[in-house]
Amino acid sequence: MSEPYQIAFVFPRGLPRESGVHRCHRLLHEHEIRLAEDSLLYLNDTDTEEPEPEPVTDEDSTLRKLVHWPTLGSLDYAGPEGLVTVSFSDSREQGPVSCITISALGRAVDRTNSLPRYRQLGTDLHQQLAATRTVMDWGLEMRGFSCAEEVDRLRSGRFEGTYSLLDLRNE
Repeated sequence: MSEPYQIAFVFPRGLPRESGVHRCHRLLHEHEIRLAEDSLLYLNDTDTEEPEPEPVTDEDSTLRKLVHWPTLGSLDYAGPEGLVTVSFSDSREQGPVSCITISALGRAVDRTNSLPRYRQLGTDLHQQLAATRTVMDWGLEMRGFSCAEEVDRLRSGRFEGTYSLLDLRNE
């Protein structure tokens, strides 16, 4: 299986949960990435619960459930090229969003020559959400990128590494 192209938006000071999730959702919609009838919500595990994926039946209630879940989670969206997964994470339960990761199927992006479109998506969300750092690469996590580690580095004022497809910084 092909590794996805991934964009990571990092917020070491945190992005308010409700406004952050809703703004991200709206911006994805503007880029033709939308929830579909086969979209799923994946809530992250907590110390006591391991929720099963659930179908998205109503956008508003799904976004509300994601925002209020202690450890956030992920949503499958439908983009013009196919499946796009958007994951929200926090540094601590009930904390603000510390990282948003967007993953798009590598073969689908390559087959449709959509890499410039995803780079523009990364740039637009970086600016609109005021991320401290946004990076994009093929197989970002497979290559060792960790949102939690990047949040810790940025909290210490350290920008490390470079990413060839996209590397935006607000220092």
